[in-house]
Amino acid sequence: MFHYVFLDPATIDDAAAAGEMGLGRLIELLQGFRRDVILAETDAWRLESELGERVKAIPVKYQHERKLIGDLLIWMKRNSPLMLVEGDEDPTVTLADFARAHAEVSELDLILSPGDSEVIGGRVIKSSLAKAHDTDMSRLRSQLSSGLTFAQGTRNYEQVANECFRKLVRHAENIRVYDYALGEYYNNDQPVNLKRLVRYLRDHAAKLRRLELITLPNGRVSLDRDLCDLRHEVDFEILVDYRAGKADLPHPRYLGADSRYLDIDRGIDLCDAHDRCRLTQIKYAAAPE
Repeated sequence: MFHYVFLDPATIDDAAAAGEMGLGRLIELLQGFRRDVILAETDAWRLESELGERVKAIPVKYQHERKLIGDLLIWMKRNSPLMLVEGDEDPTVTLADFARAHAEVSELDLILSPGDSEVIGGRVIKSSLAKAHDTDMSRLRSQLSSGLTFAQGTRNYEQVANECFRKLVRHAENIRVYDYALGEYYNNDQPVNLKRLVRYLRDHAAKLRRLELITLPNGRVSLDRDLCDLRHEVDFEILVDYRAGKADLPHPRYLGADSRYLDIDRGIDLCDAHDRCRLTQIKYAAAPE
């Protein structure tokens, strides 16, 4: 449900050259990206500096648009997992060419860059700002705008996780789960689903440092016992924040990676004991208050 986008700094020049219309289109796109896109950076940190320079170069007559674009890029950086495209060792290679060469292995969904549209490796789309609305990723984002609903028994745990939050957690350092029912009703299939979650993150979130579970204390003894065993299987911390009562927790249940969140109406209890998903809906969400 989350998408990786490589924003070529030349796109900002392209937008500025088109005046208010081009800058407005870029602003509209970045505003939408706040919901479901994680912007890429290179491991040499070239994007951050070059994007900043291109924003500053937007003509002063578009100072309002310049400020909006700068603020949106700062928001995207501060409110996403840090998605690094590795291998940026030659500064003479343009960022657009670097993105093309590393698109598949980094699982980029879109390279936003001036010029003709192209498909890389049969999946990754390279598109200009003017054509970004007419891409497979744009159509998929529209389809997912209200989230995903899974019918009973149509997926197993890994399939649901892959579709909904694999890309969200892949580069995350901190993951937080708000699930009042985990502690309140720690029985039936919740212990096995907790193990599925922890082991999924072990296998798919290589940068993870901490998993925090925010819940209620009713099943504390059993939950703490199972977590003690699970901690021996992983390299990241697993912490539990027990709240005093339901008033101290949001009623919706959330999974968040760094500062991006999904509303998961079943919480961690996604599947039954036979690994068949329950009827559930997963959708984009703001950070819980």
